[in-house]
Amino acid sequence: MGGTNMVTPYLVFNGNCREVLDFYQKAFESEVGMTMPYGEYVPDGIKTPPSDLSTWILHAEMQICGTTFWFADEIGISAKGNIVRASLTDKFGVDWNIVSEEAPKLK
Repeated sequence: MGGTNMVTPYLVFNGNCREVLDFYQKAFESEVGMTMPYGEYVPDGIKTPPSDLSTWILHAEMQICGTTFWFADEIGISAKGNIVRASLTDKFGVDWNIVSEEAPKLK
């Protein structure tokens, strides 16, 4: 039997990820599984980080309706609606950053 593949949606924001997490917790009656702020970390290539970067979310996870979602703040995000981070762009112009897990195969 083949394993079940799972895809993790990864949503990025520009400094308001905490607010988004609070909203989604209430809207979906879910809990944030983990959250990690930037703290002292500044991504490579960022010459002038936002003054409050240390409080931004580097990574957070939440289960929504049985699916794990990942969240983060990313410097330079400006287009609303274009918040799924990309490693490829499909023929429709949608940017994708797909995190895929394969369930263990049954013996």
